[in-house]
Amino acid sequence: MAIIEVRLNPQLRQEHHRVLLHYLVDELTLSSSDWSMLVEAVGLLDNSVAVIGRQEQTFRRFYSTHVDQQFANSFLTHLLTLEDLQVEGSRLQAKIARKICRILDEMEGFNRDDNDCRMLLVYCLYWWAAFSRGYLFEIAICRDLSASSIRFHAHDIANRIDRFSPYDLLVEGFRGDIKYTTYFLTTARLTQLNSDFFITRWYHAHRREWLRVVVLREGMWESLFADVAVAQVTLEEMRLNLPIAFTIDNITLAVLEYEQWKQHILQIQSAQGR
Repeated sequence: MAIIEVRLNPQLRQEHHRVLLHYLVDELTLSSSDWSMLVEAVGLLDNSVAVIGRQEQTFRRFYSTHVDQQFANSFLTHLLTLEDLQVEGSRLQAKIARKICRILDEMEGFNRDDNDCRMLLVYCLYWWAAFSRGYLFEIAICRDLSASSIRFHAHDIANRIDRFSPYDLLVEGFRGDIKYTTYFLTTARLTQLNSDFFITRWYHAHRREWLRVVVLREGMWESLFADVAVAQVTLEEMRLNLPIAFTIDNITLAVLEYEQWKQHILQIQSAQGR
């Protein structure tokens, strides 16, 4: 199998190339603005094209065929058996990342010194990291909810069809998603998602730490959390103490710390005799 040509999306700018290559070399030194640019750049790479033999494949299709279909299911099945999820899971993620590099390196016509080829490598490694970290976080959350005696129903990530369900879990009849990052907090993405709440990680600038938080739409907040006081803030005031509420265009969201959310759900479930 030979890569004959790589054609990048012409909308990619020099700044996109810079952050993509920076990610490949050292993602830990990317700034917050770099990460925003990186997400935009990876989105533009979706429709870039790799010509393999006589067949054209978008980068998205290439990733699905050569990475997701080869590694995703076995990776998730293995994760579910691990006791030390973070340490062993991260090692497994890195091991498969090295396999992805070898797959590309062994393809005739692939050359890491060629900038266009490097973009395909960055794309595959970016999405593998996002996939792996996302499911490591999801499994950790589901284990914690079970250990906390919260009643919920989660989709089966070991089942490929169930993995693509429109939401990850149900709590008190409300649909939830578990997200490793807050990338979904844009009008365009929120309107495409039908979940009522999101369990995610939130960087609290004032406290300089990552927090586990729950972001709730108005419906779930008003139904289950109406007695919890929130501070109405703007996006620029997000460093204030939780819980808070803010609006993105016409979408109102509330945010509270994950542990507070759990305790409130436990009280509701206990009151119902569950």
